[in-house]
Amino acid sequence: MSIVETIVSKASEVAYTIAFRHFGYLFQYNENIHNLEVETKGLEDILRRIHDKEVKAQNNAEIIEPDFEKWQKDAKEMRDEVVAFLVNQVRSNSGFIKCWCPNPMWRYRLGKESEQMTSRVISLKDQGTKFLTILPLSRPAPPPHEAFDSRQKIFNGIMEALKDPTIKMIGVHGEGGVGKTTMKLLHMMTPKPVEQRPPSVSIGAPVASTKEFRIPLLEDKEAWTLFIKTAEISVNSDQDMLFAAKEVCNELRVEEEATFRIINPDLDTFLSKRDAKDIVNEEPNDKGDKEKEKGADERELFATCTVNIWPQTQLPFVLLIAAKDAEISIEDLVRYSFGMRLLDPILSTTLENVRNRVLTLVQSLKASCLLIEGRDEKMVKMHDIIQDVAILIAKDEKGYLVKHALKKWPEEETYAGYSAISLKSKYFCEIPSELGCKELRTLVLRSKDSVLPDSFFNGMETNLEALDLSGMAIKSLPLSLSKLVKLRMLFLPKQVRDISLLGELKSLEILFLNGIYKLAPEIGQLTCLKLLDLGYGYDLREIAPNVISHLTKMEELCIPDHFDQWEDEATDTEGWNASLVELNSLTCLTTLKVHIPGRKSSPNNLCFENLVRFRISIGAPFAFDEQKISSIKTLKLKDVPLEDKFKVLLVKAEVVYITEVKGLETVLHDTDGSGFLNLKYLEVTSCDGGENLLGRPERSLQTPRQKMSRQGDDEEIVFPRLTEMILEYLRNLISFSRSCGPSLEVLSIKGLYSISEIWDKQIKPMTTEGIGSFSQLQSLNVKECPKLVNVVPCNMLQRLRNLKSINVVFYFESVVHAITTILGPRKLYDQNCYSLLKAIVETSDERERANDEPFVFPQLFHLELDGMPNLHSFCSSSRSEESLFNQKVVFPFLECMEISRLGSVKGIWDRTPPVDSFKQLTTLELDSCHELLYVAPSELLGSLQNLKYLIIRKCNSLEEVFKSGGSISGEGIVSKQEPTTKDIDTNVVLPRLIRVRLEDLPRLKSIVSENNKLPSSVVTIVTRCPLLEGFEVPLLRNTKDG
Repeated sequence: MSIVETIVSKASEVAYTIAFRHFGYLFQYNENIHNLEVETKGLEDILRRIHDKEVKAQNNAEIIEPDFEKWQKDAKEMRDEVVAFLVNQVRSNSGFIKCWCPNPMWRYRLGKESEQMTSRVISLKDQGTKFLTILPLSRPAPPPHEAFDSRQKIFNGIMEALKDPTIKMIGVHGEGGVGKTTMKLLHMMTPKPVEQRPPSVSIGAPVASTKEFRIPLLEDKEAWTLFIKTAEISVNSDQDMLFAAKEVCNELRVEEEATFRIINPDLDTFLSKRDAKDIVNEEPNDKGDKEKEKGADERELFATCTVNIWPQTQLPFVLLIAAKDAEISIEDLVRYSFGMRLLDPILSTTLENVRNRVLTLVQSLKASCLLIEGRDEKMVKMHDIIQDVAILIAKDEKGYLVKHALKKWPEEETYAGYSAISLKSKYFCEIPSELGCKELRTLVLRSKDSVLPDSFFNGMETNLEALDLSGMAIKSLPLSLSKLVKLRMLFLPKQVRDISLLGELKSLEILFLNGIYKLAPEIGQLTCLKLLDLGYGYDLREIAPNVISHLTKMEELCIPDHFDQWEDEATDTEGWNASLVELNSLTCLTTLKVHIPGRKSSPNNLCFENLVRFRISIGAPFAFDEQKISSIKTLKLKDVPLEDKFKVLLVKAEVVYITEVKGLETVLHDTDGSGFLNLKYLEVTSCDGGENLLGRPERSLQTPRQKMSRQGDDEEIVFPRLTEMILEYLRNLISFSRSCGPSLEVLSIKGLYSISEIWDKQIKPMTTEGIGSFSQLQSLNVKECPKLVNVVPCNMLQRLRNLKSINVVFYFESVVHAITTILGPRKLYDQNCYSLLKAIVETSDERERANDEPFVFPQLFHLELDGMPNLHSFCSSSRSEESLFNQKVVFPFLECMEISRLGSVKGIWDRTPPVDSFKQLTTLELDSCHELLYVAPSELLGSLQNLKYLIIRKCNSLEEVFKSGGSISGEGIVSKQEPTTKDIDTNVVLPRLIRVRLEDLPRLKSIVSENNKLPSSVVTIVTRCPLLEGFEVPLLRNTKDG
């Protein structure tokens, strides 16, 4: 084939793909809407199921993880957005859908928007499934407090008040840290009768007409008991030590455990270095006003806690000044620490030095409870008690003034003379024309005011070093800002457009700009600049040429991911934008965040080789779901040649996304895996490479550093730190590795149309439990791999004992329908779109003949099987099977099971599985299993005691849910040590059942047999089940015609 023909063929293929997608929007809008409704219903189901876990965690007084709270908020917002879309865009325009002359533009927009929303819903569903399976939803609360008599009396009083029907609200109040929150948690953990509706408990100030309880400080004896227990002081300690500890304890007398925990790390050193009398007899060193006397003991406690970690206690004071919504990013702590020169200048010559020291100090402060984790691992904040103490110390000893929630600008005499000021207000009234603070070095202002006077910074030309205006709403910069010749750090708000006057700030080292349209040429004059952060979003359109190349001291450069207006070549002539080649001038660069468009001139190897931290996308920006994984070294490659200079980044990266890249196989083979020791997350999509992605069959891929002896297994480990791997749409791939490392927790494969086996047959059965490649795998997701003959072969059974979630989906109906609708049937797609998989777990003939004990998935609690018309059984067997589960496999902790579109299964159970299997099952969902005649024999009801949700849809042959008569074995799956339903006096079955949903079951005649009935509290929703009659459930809603 000639070059021209190749180009024409490739262009035609691309054009066909694009045209097909856009025609799909027009002609498949109805299907897109249907898919959106289906996926949204799935998201609602996940929200419902996960809500039960959340309630359980809250009832156990556990702490809900911030990541889950964010997902839950996003999922609910997405659900509401879909509902609004369907109501406003679809149902309100239903006439257009059915009319003979529809509006094609409206159909196209509807099809496109619904498909995009479906993609977002699926992403949220996948993340929600992880919270149901492998991600932590909550964490245990701190250990319970000592049960003291003073607290027990109050708690008993509260419990009595809860029983009093005349009391509508209970007020619990007291000083900070005395245990109000703990008391509320104890109340939440106390069992209450279902019919009782307790009054609400208010924590804080008492409210009129409530029953009030005041929690006082601990009594001396109680305080001492708690103190020595928490601080781990032995009663047999040295007398001087006990005396000093006693004196410190006398000044505490609160129950809040965090207050005591901060003492523990440094108490011994502190008490050994200072006389106890010095602790309690030191006088406040200034005017002795009431507030300072009150805070003296608290200040001493703070000093006690931090005597061995000074000067890192500066960081909490920085948090007071700079925090937004009571928390601050660790990255901002780094920038403030550098700009304010808080750390030893000899050891803090570079930003990387400062960052490493700050990270170490943050960990020390967390260990001492002076700082606690914020909404994620990148954020920190203070406990409110520590914050109150720190504010006192900051004001009295460090010259830091922190005033938040102000209603107007403070009087001048209240802030003059401070070295650092942080003021926050919704709106300041009468901002002074000149601040005039000649001692001020750091200033933070946050408000919605849109103007600062031009003369505002007059008089501070030679003293102000750090200025944060990012929380302001000003649209132009005060002219006096250009006079701050000593300014080293500057944060500006998003609304500012003209930044040309910043060129006068020659001492500036850290500059944060967000939302600017153009990086002005004057920025090139800031030759001392070490960090330039251009924020995020889509506003930036122009970076003046030759600006970046002049900033030769730059160590960290952050450019928004969506900026792609780079010139092809560097030039000295006037142009619109800079060239990426200018980065070659930044020889000190250690951190880089940038997007490099495909086929643009890019920096050389030297620019990349020195990078310690980077977030670089080449060919395409990071997608929304690619921004969720946190890492200091992230790389994305899409549809670009894999040049040698990019390989430098590839071998350094911790997180890698690779899409439509040629030559990837060669790179992975040539490095022998030696360059990927740090890789933690790998996602490879649509790469038309060879048959073996991560390994060559003819030789080992390992270096001596990677060869790890596994007690006789002789395993060779690739990617030893890899925790998650995703492989999608690799059409030629037949193998991806013998061993992908012992740390792998999540494996997802999709669209691997040539692969017949996931695991290499040469992998030996594991001889040591819990050790070896794949032994830590928790989530296995398999989708659209039609040639796959099994999911779990017998040689992998022992290695996969830590699996918590299995998702096997082979459903391609929407793809086939779309193609056949527009182009007609194609045999190629038909044979690639249906799975021949007959069993999920394949057992060996030797194991079956030996009649071994059943294999146990000891941690699996989520199982999803979808779209396998030839699947006969979960576990292979030499004899014919009609039910999905037989006696060869056990699921002792399975909680959720979703079964859809299995064309050959006539029953989910029909005989006795091993004892204890399925006893923890809470959710069972069946959908579109058209050969299904029944779910299980009635005898199995005794083993489904924990079932809460039963959902069955579109099973056309289903006649009975729990069929009457004996099972094939005649025993059922009830343990022989437990009574069966026939032995129980009452006929009520499934006692924990909450909801039953039955939809589109044309042959269904009964749910349970005549001798059984469901609990009266069950909510049953029946839709289009015409033969289901006489079912006695009080809350039944039967809609026969939809």
